[in-house]
Amino acid sequence: MVTLLRDPQGAGAVTPLTEPAEMIADLVAAIRRRWVLVLCVTAVLMSVVYVVMQVRSDIFEVDARLLVKVGPENLETPTTVSRGALVSNGVRKEDINSDVVLLESRQLIEFAVDKMGVETFRAPVIPPTTIFGKVRRAASNTLRGAARSVESALIALRLAKPMSERDKLVMRLQNNLSVKREGESDVIEISLRFGSGPLAVSVMNIMIDQFLIDRARARSSIRTVGFFEDQVSHAKAALEGVDAEMSALRVTNRLTSSADERKLLLDRRAAVASAITDAQAARASVQPIRVFAERIDPARVDPALMGGAPYGVVLQAIGDLMVKRTAEISQISASGRAAQELEEQIGALVLLLEQSVEDEVARHEAERARIDARLDVLGVADQQMLLLLGQREVMQSRYDDYNLRLEEERVNARLEEQRLDNIAILSAPALPLEPVGPRRLEMSLASLPLGLIFGISLAGMLGYADTRIYGKRELERVPGVTLLGEVSPAELRA
Repeated sequence: MVTLLRDPQGAGAVTPLTEPAEMIADLVAAIRRRWVLVLCVTAVLMSVVYVVMQVRSDIFEVDARLLVKVGPENLETPTTVSRGALVSNGVRKEDINSDVVLLESRQLIEFAVDKMGVETFRAPVIPPTTIFGKVRRAASNTLRGAARSVESALIALRLAKPMSERDKLVMRLQNNLSVKREGESDVIEISLRFGSGPLAVSVMNIMIDQFLIDRARARSSIRTVGFFEDQVSHAKAALEGVDAEMSALRVTNRLTSSADERKLLLDRRAAVASAITDAQAARASVQPIRVFAERIDPARVDPALMGGAPYGVVLQAIGDLMVKRTAEISQISASGRAAQELEEQIGALVLLLEQSVEDEVARHEAERARIDARLDVLGVADQQMLLLLGQREVMQSRYDDYNLRLEEERVNARLEEQRLDNIAILSAPALPLEPVGPRRLEMSLASLPLGLIFGISLAGMLGYADTRIYGKRELERVPGVTLLGEVSPAELRA
C-alpha cells in the first residue's frame, strides 16, 4: 500500500505520543517488525546457557549425620568429692556447638587433604572420542585459561594473593562444607559439595574419624593428670633441692643455733675487748718509770726472768720492787748500789711487761679477729638461710597447690572414665546417586523466557530509537502534512 500525501511549507516533526494505548500499539508494532531479532537473541542466550551448563562439571553433595549421646556423668561418687554427685540431664547446647566448631575447622580439612594428597584431587585427563566431547573439552579449556589469565592479572595488580594448589583446594572444600545442628535436636548434620562423589565421601570419612580422635583427646582429663603429676614432681624436686642447700649451709658454716652462738660470740668479744683495754692500761701505768728501761740493753734481759708470767704478775713484781727501791732510797744515797740494782730489775721487768702486754694484746686481737670473722660468716649465712627459707616457703606452697590440683584432676579423671560419652554416626557418608548441580534442564528452560525478555526489550529499545515513519497513524501525527489517499501495489503497477 502506497500512501499519497502533500508536504506544504513548514511541515514539522512527528508529534510525540501522549496516550498509553497508542504507545503500547507502536511498541507492539516495532516488536513485530523485529521478530527475527527477538528469536535470534533468544536462541543465542539458550545456546550460551546450554554450552556453559555442558562445560561445568557435575557437583555431588555428600551428607552425614552424627548423634551426640551423653549419659550420666558419674555412676559412683569418689570419696574425695565433698559436694555429692554431678548428674547430667542430657546434652548441653554448648557441647554440641563446640562439636560443630571442631567439625568445620580448617585443621580437619587440611588433615584430610594432606592424608589423601593433592594429586588425588586432580581429575584424570581422558581424551574425548566424540565431536561433542571435543567441543566441550575445548570450551572447558578456554574457560579455565581465561580464569587463569584473570587470576594472573589480579595477582600482578596486587588485587589477589597467590595461592598454592593445596591452599586453593582447602579453601574450596572449606567454602563447600556445611556443619549445623538440626534444630534443637542432638543431631549434627554435615554436608560437603564437590565435583567428585567418591572424593567427597573419602574426605568426609577422614574428617569424621579425625574429629572423633581430636574430640576424645580434647575432652580427656588424662593429659591434665599427667601435667599436674609432672608439676608435683618438679615442685617436690625443687623443695628437696632447697632443703639440701639449707642442710649444706648448716654443715658448711657449722650452724646449730645461730642466735645462741652469736650471743656467746658477742659476749666473748666484749671480754676480749676489755682484756685488751686492761693490758693497754697496764702498759700505760708503767710509762712514768719507762726511764729505767731505757738504761738497760734489751738483749741483756733474760726472758725467763718471770718464767712467762702474765703481765699482771709482772706488774705486781714491779710494784714490789718500787716499794723496795723507795725503802732503799730513804735509807742510803740515791746513787747507792742497791738502788741501782733495783732500778735495773725494775727496768727489766718494765721491758718484760711491755713484751707481755704486746703478746697479750696480739693474742686477744687475733681472737677478736676470729670472732669478727665468725660473726661475718654467721651474718652471711643467716641472710642465705633467710633467702632459702623464703624459697622453701614458696616451693612448699607451690607443691601443696599442685598436689591439691592433682588430687582434683584424678577425681575428674575417674569421673571421666565413668562417663557414658559417645558420638553415634546415624548416617555415614555415602556416594550420591545423582549430582545436585548444575541444573542443566532447569537452567536451559529458564533461558527461554529470559531470552524472549531480552529480545523483546532490545526490539523495543531499537523501535524507540527509530525515527522512520511506517504507517498511517504516524503520518497523522506529523503537523502540516495532508493525507491524500492510499494506493495498493497492484494499482501502482497498473
